[in-house]
Amino acid sequence: MLIQFGTANYMSFKNETVLSACASADKSHQERLIKTGKDYILPSVVIYGANAAGKSNLFKAIKTAVSYVRDSDRISNTAIPFLFDETSIDKESKFDFSFIYNNKEYDYGFSILKDRIIDEYLYVYNSQKPTLIFERSNTVEYKFSTANKKELSQYIDKTDENRLFLSCSAFWNCKQTKDAYMWFKNGISIYDSQTLDEATTSMNQKLANVTEQAELVTQKAQEIVELNPAKTDLSNLTEAGIQAIKDNSGSGLEICDIGMALYV
Repeated sequence: MLIQFGTANYMSFKNETVLSACASADKSHQERLIKTGKDYILPSVVIYGANAAGKSNLFKAIKTAVSYVRDSDRISNTAIPFLFDETSIDKESKFDFSFIYNNKEYDYGFSILKDRIIDEYLYVYNSQKPTLIFERSNTVEYKFSTANKKELSQYIDKTDENRLFLSCSAFWNCKQTKDAYMWFKNGISIYDSQTLDEATTSMNQKLANVTEQAELVTQKAQEIVELNPAKTDLSNLTEAGIQAIKDNSGSGLEICDIGMALYV
């Protein structure tokens, strides 16, 4: 579950721009919010505005950051800095995430130049205060908590200057970073206008196939009921089955660029 995303020096965003899914103090329709501890998270976010206001660029910032976490060993940096300022062109682009995965909240972020990672960090909330997992600065300088230092230090030499430590350590099945990486891999789906139709068609086909199978099971069950009606009541099987399909038809976060919409 995405709580917050921020970016700076990326495309049209020179200064830090933050997208937050945290609910305001307004208690209206609180039953529709997602409760996480003492906080409430919005189940959906829609961004709207004038043409060329930066809606699609915010989507591209999320897509760029997520893609790089997933495949930093296979793809090159595609982050484009703010180009309308001579001092920004040579500075790093920055991306920050706050999210919940497996009932734990994480803060993760990194800054990147064309050829290398500059900074990177990962914190987990085991209590109200964040606990350090790792910090990376000046590309090759690392800081770990005392408890994690021995385990995490072995992945430093395996992490090239242009690779993310999170991705590299998770590739080697590091238990301290695996869950955070898995959120980027499985907890968030990104669609643009070119791929959304294809993804929607595929999802609808899968739902239709499962619904058809549920109806066939119901039909067979009804035949059994007719043979022994006194012992079996399956009259609500179809409705229950379809409701179960609806309840489990998707999970995690989906992001699509149609004016920019986020779905949990």
